[in-house]
Amino acid sequence: MQILEVAEFFGFSPQNEKFDKFLSSYDISERPVFNETPMEDISKEGLVLWFHTDRFYKDAHGPVHDSDGDMVLSKIQAYSENNGSGLCRYMGILPFGLTFENTLTEAITKLGEPSNNHRSGPHNHVYSWANIQGYRVALCFIPEGKSVSFFSLSPKGI
Repeated sequence: MQILEVAEFFGFSPQNEKFDKFLSSYDISERPVFNETPMEDISKEGLVLWFHTDRFYKDAHGPVHDSDGDMVLSKIQAYSENNGSGLCRYMGILPFGLTFENTLTEAITKLGEPSNNHRSGPHNHVYSWANIQGYRVALCFIPEGKSVSFFSLSPKGI
């Protein structure tokens, strides 16, 4: 499953017929629905698909693309083996020429200066870019920016 292939479903609920078929083609049977928690996830082979309420999505990213369900795809995260979450490494290709082995300097060369950065836990640091080809991109680096712990992609927002 390639990240930009999944990103075509931002703003769609997993109950959408086309998205449902896509998920089923990767043997994913779970379909998040709202159960008192405004976010749910599906994990598969180093990828985590994050679903938020349609209201959150509208406020953060703009209109949803269907009304088949109350949870819509809003973020994709891909993990390296250095993630500390117990997830396996995503074996697909990261978008925009990035790799898990990139340093912060290499990421800046490829994406430009980040628009935001903050600590993630006691040691890691997250850098984000607000608009890379219509997406918000975030990279969480292990200490000293030596390699990527996880890559995150979401719609750029409104």
